[in-house]
Amino acid sequence: QRLSDHTALTLSGRRSYADTFLSPILNAASDATIRVPRYFALQVRLLGRTGRGGTLDTLFLLSAARFRVLGEDADQNETVQIGLSTTFSRLRMAWTESIGDGWRHELVLGAGPDRQSFDFEDGVASEDPFTVSVRDEILKAAPTSGLGLGARIGTDTLVGRYRFEYAIPGFGDPEGADVLRFLPGVYAEGTARLGPVVLVPGLRADGAFVGAAHTGATIDPRLA
Repeated sequence: QRLSDHTALTLSGRRSYADTFLSPILNAASDATIRVPRYFALQVRLLGRTGRGGTLDTLFLLSAARFRVLGEDADQNETVQIGLSTTFSRLRMAWTESIGDGWRHELVLGAGPDRQSFDFEDGVASEDPFTVSVRDEILKAAPTSGLGLGARIGTDTLVGRYRFEYAIPGFGDPEGADVLRFLPGVYAEGTARLGPVVLVPGLRADGAFVGAAHTGATIDPRLA
């Protein structure tokens, strides 16, 4: 939907319908109550033009999927025998703008929670990260034909909370943690177009700081 000469809004969503038809059939052939996998997704996007030929793109995503097999406990109360679920939501904002002489600045911010869980009778295994990501980059594209050079340099950082719990009887001792993650990265690459041949050398360095005890760093050269 166009809101103005410089702004547009998009809404979309979907939901599965297999559970509507398959659940009654499977339940009729089983002593347990089976909930066929069910999922839904929602997307809201607001796109606008800014000064100097730039754009501001705001996107919200929400998705969830779930599968369960239900039974009864000793007191004939309904209980989950097996359950699988995954959900995530994200708010992402991407801003681009020309900074002159063929160079462009791009900044992307994202944040949101995730959850994955496996329920098994009296046990549960789950992971619940919450992530904030920032990518800041300046780039100049190489020409699409002939001879020419291009380049990009940027930072790519992820920070957030990571929580997990593994406590399922018969699968080992319970484990769990709730830690902070900080994963910074920097990168640079050049592009050389030599007629039909394009060479892209690059270098990336990453660090990893997970809780107080786990740290590491890598340097990754590449050539395409």
